[in-house]
Amino acid sequence: MTIQAVIFDAFGTLMKIQDGSHPYRQLMKIGKAHGRRPRPDDASFLMKSAITLTQAAAHLGITASPEQLSTLETVLADEIAAAEAYPDGLKAVKLLQEQGIRIGVCSNLAFPYRQAVLRCYPTLDAYAFSCDLGVMKPEPAIYSWVCDQLGASPTASLDGR
Repeated sequence: MTIQAVIFDAFGTLMKIQDGSHPYRQLMKIGKAHGRRPRPDDASFLMKSAITLTQAAAHLGITASPEQLSTLETVLADEIAAAEAYPDGLKAVKLLQEQGIRIGVCSNLAFPYRQAVLRCYPTLDAYAFSCDLGVMKPEPAIYSWVCDQLGASPTASLDGR
């Protein structure tokens, strides 16, 4: 069998966040401090929605001051700006692309984090972000979508974790 494509996860595989400040977790703590109980689907909602942190606060009914939201948006922007590609990830992608293998990324992430992936890996053949597609790993639909975009069958694709 010939490998037609390799699909990587983003953070923890191709990229890292330096000293993560977890602005979404901080937002949830603000909500809890104001009496909002966390719900089992909060994380899923955040990773399946193409919304900003401030929009997420409004949708989740989290009462936060404009100053708190502004601070969290700044923390998030700084975290995204500081995210970087692993040198080995850059090398692996380049080597695979030189061999004619199509490369995709398939990742569960909140909408703003996709900017970091696109900045560090602008030449991939497919980007399957949960926030764009409304489905998350391990749901089969996200894998089917990325394989379709790569023009590769799942059996001819390699999980690059």
